[in-house]
Amino acid sequence: MAWSPSAVHRSWHTGQTYWHAPHSRHLSERTSNGVPIDRRWPRPRKPMALAVICSSHTRTQRPRTLLFSPINVNYLRDTAREWADRGFRGFLFDGVMASCVSDVWAVDGDPASRGDGDRLLAEVRACNDQCRRCGIDSNFVKVAFYEELPDWFDDAAWATVTGNLREGARFARLSGCAGVAIDTEYVAQQYAPGWEGYRKTPHPLPELKAKIQARWRTVVAAMLEQYPDMVLLTLPEGMLHYGELYMDILSGMLQACAGAGAPGGLHVMTEGTYHLTDPAALASYPDRVSAAVADDCPAPVVRYWRQRCSVAMGVWPLGYYREITGPDGKFLGWTGKKDVFGDKIVGSYADKSEWYSAAEFAEQMAGVNSFCPRYNWVYGHGDVFWQWTDEQLKTYRQGVHKSVGNATLPTVKNLAEYFAAIANPKLIRPTKQ
Repeated sequence: MAWSPSAVHRSWHTGQTYWHAPHSRHLSERTSNGVPIDRRWPRPRKPMALAVICSSHTRTQRPRTLLFSPINVNYLRDTAREWADRGFRGFLFDGVMASCVSDVWAVDGDPASRGDGDRLLAEVRACNDQCRRCGIDSNFVKVAFYEELPDWFDDAAWATVTGNLREGARFARLSGCAGVAIDTEYVAQQYAPGWEGYRKTPHPLPELKAKIQARWRTVVAAMLEQYPDMVLLTLPEGMLHYGELYMDILSGMLQACAGAGAPGGLHVMTEGTYHLTDPAALASYPDRVSAAVADDCPAPVVRYWRQRCSVAMGVWPLGYYREITGPDGKFLGWTGKKDVFGDKIVGSYADKSEWYSAAEFAEQMAGVNSFCPRYNWVYGHGDVFWQWTDEQLKTYRQGVHKSVGNATLPTVKNLAEYFAAIANPKLIRPTKQ
């Protein structure tokens, strides 16, 4: 999705202001901050046979469906049974550890509380305890690259990043989360070797790539020391959309996981599938990600990828917005559906309506449940799957976890149809050729 640096997005959870699109999740641009992005499309493959939707065809175990939406952990604790009945088996928690420069133990206002005395830890732990009683066992601390990553050759800066993410993993373990999710999206310009920042202190490309791999090998190894059974999620599938240095980050992560024999694995959450509702297109998508790993990583890492890791395809049914530009094409702001908001600038979170119908979403959920072995996930642009009363807003604002977002705005009227597609997905049985 095209966007302008004039578009300011303010985080609900941290109060920080980020200069990026509110959620640039279409991944359709070929440049990032003016730097060309290398798109490496894998080799052509034979199309799959036509598939039929078959409700009787089942697996021994379904993949876990995760929700990435700014849910308040205290609200989730109080409503966990409802979310389990809706088909969710995990959540990515915003507002716990915002970014790599964040101290997860300082969110409660007391940086000295670095363990059981931490008030945010107590809230997340209570949420996870209740979730597990209801069958929700895969909640994650979500961390994003909201700020540019430090100079790859700055040892002191990377010691800080490593320490912060080590503590994030420790927080995840102590709170009962399944692991950590790292959102790599917002610094895409740094994945291109031609980024202007690399001209200040230039290094030969092989040296730069080796250093990036080493940094992330060190970071993830430190996280695994604190949480050996950690499941590591990363998003999006930058090997298909970003410059070549993204793959060095992922390779370093995978090298650490493989070296430790980490049982949880690393799972790539895709965003290029957000609006793919054709099951045949979804069937072939994971192979594109796996092909990039096989092409770029050493053999031991590829073996680990095939044994422990997976592709988790993402969908985005609700939370609509569009760009408004002036007569000169200059970006002015965001709005919702034209028949509701016209061209009035209301922000990107004002419209909780659908991108596509519940029937199309049902086919999409059939695809991601059929072709994802471990996880699939739903992106909610804001609190699109629930609506609070004013009393609930008052109640949940009192907690340490401050995620409230646009919770009081109305949801789509046929929300139950979207929940039904999540809770009771059909599965795909390819036809014989």
